[in-house]
Amino acid sequence: MTNSGLVNEGTNTQTFIFNSMKITVDIDDQHYDEFLELLKTLDYAKASHEYEIPEWQQNIVRERFEKIDRGETELHDVDDVMKRVFGKK
Repeated sequence: MTNSGLVNEGTNTQTFIFNSMKITVDIDDQHYDEFLELLKTLDYAKASHEYEIPEWQQNIVRERFEKIDRGETELHDVDDVMKRVFGKK
């Protein structure tokens, strides 16, 4: 694909210009770094890592922080929880 294309040459010429295109690729975690390095070697491609946290999930986290601030819930050390739940030392 070129950056610009010309079709229907003649009196009714149409020009199509392609500035950029975005694609989504699902990559296994184990291959992500390797794939990203491959993309960096391509002079016509730009790779960026974007992750959008859904609004509903942000709201849940905000609510949890607000409960902590109001003293309605408390935090527990993960090692202590593991000991209580699984009896691990």
